[in-house]
Amino acid sequence: MGATKPICFKDGWSVKSKIAVVERKINAKN
Repeated sequence: MGATKPICFKDGWSVKSKIAVVERKINAKN
């Protein structure tokens, strides 16, 4: 149980960071 939480936490942040990069690219085009 304890080992899966850090992995999910890291994956969640990595996904958020990827989304942020995509949003920045879209904003840059606009």
